[in-house]
Amino acid sequence: MSQINFSDIVMGNNNVHAMPQINIPDVVMENVNNPLDIPTIPGVPYNNILQCCKPFEKKLMMSDLKVDQNRLLMNKSHVEHYFVPLLREGEENIEDGINVVAYDMQGRTFNMKFKFWSKKVYVLTGTGWRNFFEEHSLQANRDHVKVWMFRHSQTNNICFALGIRRE
Repeated sequence: MSQINFSDIVMGNNNVHAMPQINIPDVVMENVNNPLDIPTIPGVPYNNILQCCKPFEKKLMMSDLKVDQNRLLMNKSHVEHYFVPLLREGEENIEDGINVVAYDMQGRTFNMKFKFWSKKVYVLTGTGWRNFFEEHSLQANRDHVKVWMFRHSQTNNICFALGIRRE
């Protein structure tokens, strides 16, 4: 068995909760990109997370919160190094976008699209992103979003988890 300690995260209500320590069979660890440090997401049990990628954290900019742009710009090198390898046959062409479900830390779901725009940038886009930032009253130059990508074991679909940290 491999032991994983989960990091502390800041929930939408600004309370810090320590994540539990869990044991994962080594067989499962072979199918998971390390480190598996996705927080507990209500409605998504750990056994529903088939694979998880290393997260990245981004300080939100004005452009991430513009309603007319309707997108979260993601770190290109991180996405290419950690997220893209999780894609399977038929998912590699993300220029058209992949429909994904994003979970907030309260377990609410937001339908978004994971896209590669103009062969330059990776984004999460759609009204789901706008609904997420409006529901969480996110502000540029204050709030950070931590982004995990994982594959759901029951649906086999790519999903995202979004955590918030305030300065």
